[in-house]
Amino acid sequence: MTFSAPELKAVAEIFAIAVKSQLGMFGFLVLLFSGITLKFFGKANEKLRIVVWFALFAGLLSFGFSLGQTSELNTQHIFAYVLGPDMKPLYGAHVSAARAAAPTTTDSHGVFHLYVRSKPGDPVRVRVEADGYKPVEETFTPPVAGTTADIILVK
Repeated sequence: MTFSAPELKAVAEIFAIAVKSQLGMFGFLVLLFSGITLKFFGKANEKLRIVVWFALFAGLLSFGFSLGQTSELNTQHIFAYVLGPDMKPLYGAHVSAARAAAPTTTDSHGVFHLYVRSKPGDPVRVRVEADGYKPVEETFTPPVAGTTADIILVK
């Protein structure tokens, strides 16, 4: 069994997307182990294929169960206003955090919304950068309902 370049590229793209979440990685592993089982045990007798399939399925099931049990991380919503020294909103400031789903930018009102994976009550370090201003790092301790604050950038 050989794969063409477009097929390999598609698998690499699926993997790149899957590794961004635990559930995505779990789904990728299910597909991977199904393919491995089919490739290596496709010509084996039926009894061996069933035993191998159940062994792999049990392993994946226990892995999936452990993901749900050990993950205490929740998505915390942090939002704030980014203002310039004149106290006017800054549009287009770049906002990031270590465990954020993705960096974001401020809207026309200087507001950003950032979704961060953390335990409730754990501090989250947020970095704000804008052209012509010094970068600022603020620490937030978001409750489940969210946190709002003003972040003021200086030149």
